[in-house]
Amino acid sequence: MLLLVDIGNTSITIGYADGKTISATCRMKTSDSGDSDACAVTVNAFIHDNQLPNPVGAALCSVVPSATRAMGDAIKKNFGIEPVVVSSSIKTGLTFSITNPDGLGADRIANAVAAHALYGGNVLVIDFGTATTFCVITEQGEYKGGMIMPGPGMSVEALAEKTAKLPMVNLTQPKAVLGDDTADHIMSGVIFGQAGAVDRIKTEIEREIQAKLEVIATGGYAELIIPFIRVDHINPHLTLEGLRVLYELNSEI
Repeated sequence: MLLLVDIGNTSITIGYADGKTISATCRMKTSDSGDSDACAVTVNAFIHDNQLPNPVGAALCSVVPSATRAMGDAIKKNFGIEPVVVSSSIKTGLTFSITNPDGLGADRIANAVAAHALYGGNVLVIDFGTATTFCVITEQGEYKGGMIMPGPGMSVEALAEKTAKLPMVNLTQPKAVLGDDTADHIMSGVIFGQAGAVDRIKTEIEREIQAKLEVIATGGYAELIIPFIRVDHINPHLTLEGLRVLYELNSEI
């Protein structure tokens, strides 16, 4: 029984693995994770509400250092276990051909590990989160590199913040490619812009590495984009799956 925690810029996803199955998940805002007490309240409620046994192990990945400390302390205090914290220096089962593996986001490492373990082959992982990230992993487990671009939510926020008259909109599926009003224009531009970028980026990566790629989609905004792109696998819990695999690789440490 494992507690799995993915700390992103906007939200924290908490999962529970019983064997190889992610049996329960919940979310909290990253902004609500200011200290270990706040994290402990959420984690305890998650375990209690889902009637789960206390975890015997934990793994977490984070792109927010202050939240890493708070959540790590909460796990230690509540359950007496030291979580495996993801970085390129732990056992991953991958090789990294990039210049600075230490600079790679822990969530992207977890995604890459899960993609290689679950799907094999030459894969392109696309995570539609605060940022939209791309990671390429070969059949041999080589992390070839990736790409980062603003995510759908960030794009909408930037338009509202950096212009005088464009409104903030809640992203939903566009009614049509051509919008009927300003809000529709923004949604169409952001959603179809992301979809078009994905297809072009995949084409250019395949041309550069001279190999065909299977596309794996994950992330909070994936459901908005997936209807307009070509994907081979959709896995909303890919990062948590990677944390589970990474715990298994590093639990003896």
